[in-house]
Amino acid sequence: MKTYIWASPMRLFHWFLFLSLVCAYILGEEEELLNFHAAFGYMAVILLLFRIVYGFAGPRYSRFRDFPVKISTIKLYFTNIKNGKQNFAGHNPASAVIMLAILIDVMLVGASGMLALSAKGFGPLTGIVPQSNPEIFKEPHEIFVNILIVLVIIHLAGLIIDFYNNRKAETIKSIFTGYKNVEGEGIKGNMILNVFLAIVIVAVISVFTLTVRANYSGGDDREQYEDIEYED
Repeated sequence: MKTYIWASPMRLFHWFLFLSLVCAYILGEEEELLNFHAAFGYMAVILLLFRIVYGFAGPRYSRFRDFPVKISTIKLYFTNIKNGKQNFAGHNPASAVIMLAILIDVMLVGASGMLALSAKGFGPLTGIVPQSNPEIFKEPHEIFVNILIVLVIIHLAGLIIDFYNNRKAETIKSIFTGYKNVEGEGIKGNMILNVFLAIVIVAVISVFTLTVRANYSGGDDREQYEDIEYED
């Protein structure tokens, strides 16, 4: 039985968040590409804000209250994970826990990244957070990024396990089509949420463009802190 589980806003969020995080990670090592790194980072933050709203106002299966994260449910799921008979139309307990962990960690990655930028005199927090040594925030930022990598690997491993144990559900395919081969109540489109998604897309494009055009090289600040270290 084909059931429409993931609406297009949810699927777009998933793939654009993936794109923004991968690009931000690849561009994060080059100082001259810091503005591009920041642009993709802001994209991830804006998408995260959209997902939080969507988690409360979106359709069934995408709402946080639909996540089966009770201890008893998680324990029962792992006890019977090999039988392939557990029917979760939306997230299963394992994927729900990992998704929440990823969302929380992306929030921490974004916050620490913006704090590191503000310490160099860049970004939306400039003027709110006093300018200081960016290394104070850079280290936790990198820690949260490494945690995110681990969470994504666990997420991918879970998809592979689900494919072999419950391939009839076509979970991986549903990430592209929105349909899973499970019994459930199909969701319906929501015009208000679609309009909200359009606003988010405009915001992402605007912030991305402005950030790419900005000068985030930070050369003067880096030299300033090097001078301070030599003086000490």
